Amino acid sequence: MNQSSSSSLVTNTDNNIYPIEVLTQLSEQQLSGCLELTANSVVYYFYLYRGVIAYATNSIKPFERLERHLRRLSHQIPNLKGDFRNSVSLVFDVEAENYVDNPTDYKAISWMATAGHITKEQANILIISLAEEILDSYLILSKNYQYQYLKNAQIKEPLAKLDIINLIQKCQTRLKLWHSFLPQISSAYQRPYFFTKPDASAEQKKIAKILKGFSFRQLAAILNQNELVIVQKFYALIINKTIVIRAPQSPFDLLPTYSAETAKILESTVSQATNTEVKAETKSSELNFDDLPGQKETKKQWKIVCIDDSPSILKEIGRFLEGDEFSVFPITEPLKALMKIIRIKPDLILLDVGMPNIDGYKLCSLVRKYSAFQSTPIVMVTGNKGIIDRAKARLVGATDYMTKPFTQSDLLNIVFKYLS
Repeated sequence: MNQSSSSSLVTNTDNNIYPIEVLTQLSEQQLSGCLELTANSVVYYFYLYRGVIAYATNSIKPFERLERHLRRLSHQIPNLKGDFRNSVSLVFDVEAENYVDNPTDYKAISWMATAGHITKEQANILIISLAEEILDSYLILSKNYQYQYLKNAQIKEPLAKLDIINLIQKCQTRLKLWHSFLPQISSAYQRPYFFTKPDASAEQKKIAKILKGFSFRQLAAILNQNELVIVQKFYALIINKTIVIRAPQSPFDLLPTYSAETAKILESTVSQATNTEVKAETKSSELNFDDLPGQKETKKQWKIVCIDDSPSILKEIGRFLEGDEFSVFPITEPLKALMKIIRIKPDLILLDVGMPNIDGYKLCSLVRKYSAFQSTPIVMVTGNKGIIDRAKARLVGATDYMTKPFTQSDLLNIVFKYLS
């Protein structure tokens, strides 16, 4: 990457064309650089290399997105399992001083390829799947946007070179399938909830165990399946309201939703060529619940210990995680926390850093000395976002890092990563 992107070829605020047409026009000029486009507070980044896409991302939780796609890839690459994915996130998910010049999610992929954790071919597959998710929302953006083209923000030796028109055609086909589920489904980031009844079938009970507030995107990662296959499997239950659909969690609610208006945008932009690959995938795939994570577990609840000297924070965590599938144990006295952890034997520990008498780093180190908790996920919770704080968390054996203030979506993402 070049170090400065201050030189901009184009800055636009008077919109006469759709965002997807901006991208294709830049591609036709075979340019190299970065298209930075902002719509509804979401910033999209398309890194071009001689007219093809080298990488695509946006400002909505790029590492949550990367973790999901790595999870899908882990079914073919065993060394991408949970512990490795978490370590990648802990090292690279930091705030870049200038993200456009330093896209940290791309840096993580590049490092994995260079270090031999994935091959260049696997990196290419990963970058394609990430680009498709970005384009799914980008394709249906309206004309209300601002953009600039930054010629100096370049990826000089890209891991992937994606033909824009072929990528768009595939995404168009998938989006048309999503639109066919209107008005019941309006976003891949919506969250299906299943409420079991006493007479529920065995399969329905299995479904209920995984619908804990996860979005269709997250469920696709858990089940290693196409999101549209999941929707098709659940659609009859959605129609009869056995499965209730809730809105996307913040900040995913900033992304455009499917509607009659977005269907018109699809019809009026770029190529109308069809792509049979997506349709074939959704028709041939079967959703099987027999081998779901946790299906052989006998316990009914995940035990989550939350250690914080602030009762209001603990109350908020309890509210965010309320439900039959979680049992939350709040602890306000850090000096008594270790003995309570030993007694409770939690599946996940949320640990505040700044506490009196004994800080979170010291307590984390003490917990890790017990063999029973060597693999228990410990998530440090703090208002500090610096690299030094993350390094300290790693040194004492923390699994992950969550910054304050956090949202229900942030908390559910932690649950998604470690209890699914």
